[in-house]
Amino acid sequence: MSPLHPFSRGLILDVLLNVCLYVPVGAATLVAIAPWPLAPAWTVLLGFAISLGVELTQRYVPTRTGTFNDLLANTGGAALGAAAVWLWRGRLGLPLRRFLERALSPEGVVLSGLWLLWHGFLLLPVIKHGGFPPFEPAASVFWSDTVDVFLGFCGLSLALRDHPRTAIALALVPAALFLYPAAAGARVAAAGLAILASRAAASAAFRRFLQPAVLAWLAFSELRPFQWGAPKSFLWLPFEPLFSNPADRYYPLVFGKFFLYAAIVWILRWSGARWIAAAGLPVLILAAGEFAERYLPARTPELTDIVLAAAGAVLLALVDRPRPAAPACDP
Repeated sequence: MSPLHPFSRGLILDVLLNVCLYVPVGAATLVAIAPWPLAPAWTVLLGFAISLGVELTQRYVPTRTGTFNDLLANTGGAALGAAAVWLWRGRLGLPLRRFLERALSPEGVVLSGLWLLWHGFLLLPVIKHGGFPPFEPAASVFWSDTVDVFLGFCGLSLALRDHPRTAIALALVPAALFLYPAAAGARVAAAGLAILASRAAASAAFRRFLQPAVLAWLAFSELRPFQWGAPKSFLWLPFEPLFSNPADRYYPLVFGKFFLYAAIVWILRWSGARWIAAAGLPVLILAAGEFAERYLPARTPELTDIVLAAAGAVLLALVDRPRPAAPACDP
């Protein structure tokens, strides 16, 4: 592995990303092995071992470099995740738990986190390059990006129907992309319209319309721009394009898809679909779309989208609460 490098804007950003990447690893590990003696120490050791294995493996990936920077940052992230769980379960976490219970629903926590991550990664170029403008969709896909925001925020708004103030605050998050007023304005407007749509979502007709609408848009997005050509090979390794694309361009795309797919899963679940259908239908559509993308010159057929949709479904299923039974009718 290569030695530590002098401090730079890019290095600081890379360290922060690696810390954030391993915070969930540390948190999940401590939850899983909490009964063990010295569980926090084992959590940090496991984070170190995973990171060491990844960094050593990267020595054999032509476009990647294993560094001590990443090893230390990943281990620190695992330690922070374990500390966060320990604080959350103790008395110090009680005020935060009460606040989240008032401001968010369990599924709202998942979708809100993905929404914030998406827009946070859109600002990576600004942080990394010091004034380089953030990612903005090209004119040819500007409208589809706006539809993605609308449908995704519909799912988020439905998850936050009992917390309208939180939904309004989250709808203003795209304003952080102020360097591109058109993109920021379109995203804020789309999120606002999604809130209004969720307010009218109680009718059975709206629910029946919403299910096929989001699935049809998912299929349309997979096949756009409908220009066919010679078949290409399928990338079976998830996130493989990350090895050959700049991280500050790749992460916004991936987390945008992650948010949209998770929101679609939740829309289907909220509309009354069972978990197997809510998760299975988007995955099947994405699988068919990725196969078709072998013949689309402008697209890359890969496993990543399927993994993202499945991961979003798993996260939402983990926080899903039992629904109260309908009251019995008097004879």
